[in-house]
Amino acid sequence: MKNKKTYTAHFPGIGKVEISKERAERILWLQKVIREQNEKEKKEE
Repeated sequence: MKNKKTYTAHFPGIGKVEISKERAERILWLQKVIREQNEKEKKEE
């Protein structure tokens, strides 16, 4: 796979969106953080 500067992200309701590598990494990081927060909240219930 070629090291592209942009990724094509698929968003439900929006479709394909071209985003930069930095932005893609940030989105993935944010999703990971949100998932960890959700898991913590589930354990506290």
